Amino acid sequence: MNKLSIQQRFAIWAGVSLFAVVLGSTAVGIWQFSETKDELAVQSEQTINAMVEDYLEAISQEITLSMAGSLAEGLDKAESLASSMAVLSRYDVDEKRSLALDALAELLADNPDFLGTYVNFEPDTFNRNDALFADTQGSDSDGRFVPYVTRQSPDSVLVENLEGYLDQTVDDNGVRAGEYYLCSKDSGRSCIIDPYLYPIDGVETLLTSLVAPIKSQGRFIGIA
Repeated sequence: MNKLSIQQRFAIWAGVSLFAVVLGSTAVGIWQFSETKDELAVQSEQTINAMVEDYLEAISQEITLSMAGSLAEGLDKAESLASSMAVLSRYDVDEKRSLALDALAELLADNPDFLGTYVNFEPDTFNRNDALFADTQGSDSDGRFVPYVTRQSPDSVLVENLEGYLDQTVDDNGVRAGEYYLCSKDSGRSCIIDPYLYPIDGVETLLTSLVAPIKSQGRFIGIA
């Protein structure tokens, strides 16, 4: 092997050192770029998540306000119906039950968002003698006036009898089966009932009830 001169050795050493410096700088640059890229990715993800959360919160607030307005409007109509039915119950007029059914059908027609309208009177508080109306439209086998009016088609309604209104059975959400009736009966106040399943024309339907008590001289006589 030929011996290298001092100049040659120095040149080789300098070249190796320069290569090492360049290699080290490149490695540091790649590492720093990788770190920066990861930081940017994390920051970008955090920014996107924050934007999505802000958007969802805004939508949620808008929906909440809209629902609150709809519920307040619906409850106001239930209370107006209850007042009208309380007045009607005081008079001994022919076709009183037919008049009540017409009022329920008209209220349903005027409110496309309603699934149904109904009243439920305590025994012998609407006509004083329910037995005379046993099994007539909107009345049960005892003559109690319990009509539930729903849409059968765009031009007609279906009148069924309310079901389970005295049922104390509690579902998984803690709501009694008859809560839509029992709430106002027990409290004497208007109630907004949490969503529950109720049969409409034979189909189990998830719905919320807005209910107001019907009173006569301060005494509870039914709901609307």
